[in-house]
Amino acid sequence: MKILFITYIFPPFNAIGSVRTGKTAKFLVESGHDVKVISCAKQSLSKNLSLEISEQSVQYTDWINVNSPVEFILGGKKKVASKGYYPIVKNLPGWIFRLGCLYRSILNFPDGQIGWFPFAKRSGDRLIQQWKPDLIFSSAVPYTSLLIASTLSRKHKIPWIAELRDLWIDNHYRIHPVWRRKLEERLERFTLSTAIGLVTVSDPLNHLLKSKYPIPCATITNGFDPEDYPETTKISFSNGKIHLTYTGQLYSLKRDPTPLFIALNKMGADAEKVRVHFYGRYLDFAYEYARKYNVDHLVEIHEPVSHSEALNIQTKADVLLLFPGYDVEDQGIFTGKIFEYLGARRPILCIGNTEGVAANLISERKAGISLNEPEKIALQLQYWIKEKNKNGEIPFLSSEVGKGFTRKEQTQKLMKFFETCLNNSVST
Repeated sequence: MKILFITYIFPPFNAIGSVRTGKTAKFLVESGHDVKVISCAKQSLSKNLSLEISEQSVQYTDWINVNSPVEFILGGKKKVASKGYYPIVKNLPGWIFRLGCLYRSILNFPDGQIGWFPFAKRSGDRLIQQWKPDLIFSSAVPYTSLLIASTLSRKHKIPWIAELRDLWIDNHYRIHPVWRRKLEERLERFTLSTAIGLVTVSDPLNHLLKSKYPIPCATITNGFDPEDYPETTKISFSNGKIHLTYTGQLYSLKRDPTPLFIALNKMGADAEKVRVHFYGRYLDFAYEYARKYNVDHLVEIHEPVSHSEALNIQTKADVLLLFPGYDVEDQGIFTGKIFEYLGARRPILCIGNTEGVAANLISERKAGISLNEPEKIALQLQYWIKEKNKNGEIPFLSSEVGKGFTRKEQTQKLMKFFETCLNNSVST
């Protein structure tokens, strides 16, 4: 099958979304499919993720950053990125900030990557005329990638399937004025109604999409690639401490490590046997929170690392930290790293929502424990301290813990879904 894969984010750019799209392309190709990718160049991300398909199979197009004027006014791209899409800048006059937000509401429609649309569409037009794919597959976010796929599908009469790693209009983190939301509702409905199938990352999100659109919908979770991990060896830190590790980005209002710091504060002398490591961007606030509870000397903030380095670090940790968030709306969302944690086979301490899909998976797979009460977190840490002092290590999890969640297994499910959707579209 010839598959045109449209995704804004793709290796070598290092992000969790790139890992998913890159691995999907890898295993589609390994299964014998002819895959061509249209992606975006000139992104402000590290370029250290392995490209596991032929370079000739990927077209990186240009794009226009529609937010450049606002980023300049608000203090630069880095400052805006660290604070999110709608940063609160206290030292600006109110009217300037409101004007900036209005600009972003209008120009970022449906998202800040809309400036990629004309370049990707033009590249897609040329590729389709030369190569004639059987299927277009598009992965969002950003949702602009779905607009591109829908446009190409309608123009060239090629069926397409939409992947929503995050929901679009039902995403509670996307806060817009009423007029903007109504326009996006219409745009989402029109765009997704042209697809022959939908893909998302968890069953709760799947059920929501099925309630809105009468087309097939598949749950294809994130996963891990066993080939990416170094050979596991016994963990033996000479300092006799237990090392807790988190890799990735945190959000001060969404993924909160505070209960961990309170727990350490309550542990007294035992806390000195714990070290907490954070690897990633925009983590300074975590150190500030730790200082508030007088445990900052137990916390180490490290620079972001490559994906391969992150996996190596995970396998060497005693315990891996996960912060799924506390919002009810987050219960149906897996964090991408939970599956890589399963691949690392180290016990997981999940701090946050204990009722969501992430917590349920950890419980079902006996991969760790989910807690949000500092007292219980402290007791669990003390248990691990005793276990390591007694046995010299905290044992690896069973090799079966990640069964069914390898990237290859999930891509095989995706391929079956492609075939089902294409057969359905032909019969109708």
